[in-house]
Amino acid sequence: MFTGLLPHRHGAVRGFETPLDPTQVTLAERFQAAGYETAAFTGGAFVSLDLGFDQGFDVYTDPASL
Repeated sequence: MFTGLLPHRHGAVRGFETPLDPTQVTLAERFQAAGYETAAFTGGAFVSLDLGFDQGFDVYTDPASL
């Protein structure tokens, strides 16, 4: 959903152990580049801040990282 790629292609394949490959471009980064303000409000888990899924978001709220 964030990259348009399957997990084995974007790198975040082992749940909480392997973060998103930072070289992958996320949908949020594409929206930012087009001039949009981006925000995400999550419950953490498989899209936690620690896994790098905040790439491209101006605001990223993850209660697990507060």
